[in-house]
Amino acid sequence: MQQEVSHFCRVKANLSLIVDDLVLRQDGLKCELKELMKQRMDQDGQMRKFKEEVFECLHHITDFKKLKKSCVRLYKTHVLNEGKKGGDGDNEQKQIKIFRGHLEREIDHLRRKLVKDKVGHKNTNTKFMSNNVELLSEINSLIRE
Repeated sequence: MQQEVSHFCRVKANLSLIVDDLVLRQDGLKCELKELMKQRMDQDGQMRKFKEEVFECLHHITDFKKLKKSCVRLYKTHVLNEGKKGGDGDNEQKQIKIFRGHLEREIDHLRRKLVKDKVGHKNTNTKFMSNNVELLSEINSLIRE
């Protein structure tokens, strides 16, 4: 009987830990849901604003110059501003590109240096071999005499 009670106490403790974990997960998901809903509302507002601006642009459909001017204004406000918002990512990409270029130039330099050293070593080895052949031929000729 005592063992059953201790067993149920352990089971209760484990279940309470599981419930606490699930409550924390639920709270985190609620916060994430609130953030996503806020983001969605912001995006919906931006879409409504853009639709209204496009509709205003369509009022000038009969006059080409006004239509062009309003389309250019839309382009500047929505397309060019999007590029400015992602400026940090562009800066990081530029830095990565610069660093990569530096590393590629370094690799090319080291490859050229390796080829140059290989040629130099090959020339040196051929000189040694030719000197060895000459010396061996002289030694053989001296031995014959």
